[in-house]
Amino acid sequence: MRGQPRGVSEKAVKYFDDTAFELLQYVLVKPNIHYAPEKPVGSIQETETIKFSNVQKIVEQFGTSIYELDKGDKIGFSESDGEHFHKFVKNIHRIHPIHQQVSKQFIEGLTFQWMITTKRNGKADCTFSTHLLTKVEESMKDYNVFYLIHLLFIDKPFKVGSVEIGFFTKEYFRYFSELRKNQATKKDYEELTKDYAGKVYAMCHVKAEIDRAKELAFEKCGLAVDVLKICSDTLIVPSYVCSFEINLKLNRNIRNEIIVEELSEPKEISFSLYGSGKPVVLNDQQMLEFKNRDLDTFSQFLLALEGERSELQNVIVLSIQRLSRAFSEKDLHQRIAELVSILEAVLLMNDTGNLMDSVCKYFCRLLHKDLASRESSIKLYKDFYAVRSAWVHHAKRDDFKEVELSIFQRSVHRILVVLIDKTKNHLTKESVLLEIDKAMLSA
Repeated sequence: MRGQPRGVSEKAVKYFDDTAFELLQYVLVKPNIHYAPEKPVGSIQETETIKFSNVQKIVEQFGTSIYELDKGDKIGFSESDGEHFHKFVKNIHRIHPIHQQVSKQFIEGLTFQWMITTKRNGKADCTFSTHLLTKVEESMKDYNVFYLIHLLFIDKPFKVGSVEIGFFTKEYFRYFSELRKNQATKKDYEELTKDYAGKVYAMCHVKAEIDRAKELAFEKCGLAVDVLKICSDTLIVPSYVCSFEINLKLNRNIRNEIIVEELSEPKEISFSLYGSGKPVVLNDQQMLEFKNRDLDTFSQFLLALEGERSELQNVIVLSIQRLSRAFSEKDLHQRIAELVSILEAVLLMNDTGNLMDSVCKYFCRLLHKDLASRESSIKLYKDFYAVRSAWVHHAKRDDFKEVELSIFQRSVHRILVVLIDKTKNHLTKESVLLEIDKAMLSA
């Protein structure tokens, strides 16, 4: 079949066509619907807005209903029938080759347009599967996708897994400027140079539909920056909050403003601007410190994720993401709660086991071989478990020593390094823990 991606079965193709033609009977056409946008009031009225004079069609979604408003007609699915439409879209996107190649939004838009066009015309130009798979194939292109990193400065580019951590240069934008003959366009690129030159990014190459390329790149780039964060100085000094992050993942304002009006005659107004967090400069010496904290081990682990992932790899990925978020947490009691939770997720054999016993048993044995060190690790975990419980269950901030929190953080970090090594011979977390149980029985 023309445009059919490799791996899409004939059974899937039949499902596409049968369901699409079945859904066509539920498409509603409601004539004489006039859309009149509400006049803005309040703060919106005071804001400068962009007006589009050439908008011909508007897609309206409420709950599961979806309609297109076009020249007075309203055509689409009601809320009850919209459930079937959205389920169809979800099922299409679940198919592995399609899931990797295009975004769910792409499938939804393409499917909806085919439905309403076929309904209006009273016939289909081609089967839905032919239309879908051809458009999927046509949408796939090669992209380099960049995500800016807030509060990170680097001396030179480097890689974490397959992701390049680099920075924009004036030469980068000059290349695009020189391609354009239009002077106005050239000026736009000159403005881009002023805005972006010197800014640090995470970038990776992806071949997919453009929105899916952004999603896949965000996952890869985000994980690469998470790895950088868990190898940062915060690992050693808990009070030093790790502030650098991909802009799109920031949960705080980059810039904060306070406006003060002085009640005098005449009145005076002042503006105070504050940044958020401390910048990190990665020079050669700092990079050496990151490498001493197993940056290369984590980087190689990310490269191993390019194929199909095992359960153990997924557990480690989630733990890296959670540890990264914990290192951005200013509230150290909240961070302790997250560290304890990470260990529970990694070291609990099953949902019915005793949590404390399970974590203590595996935590100390994955970290140490000698009895004295194992006993120290168990005490460390129990002490911070008590701090976590007092905070989570009773809103009490029990005291702890920062030097001990540093040891606890490094212990959680070390558990992930050990588990990465275990991925060479194990596919599941349970397999790793059972290996420890067998070693205990034979000791």
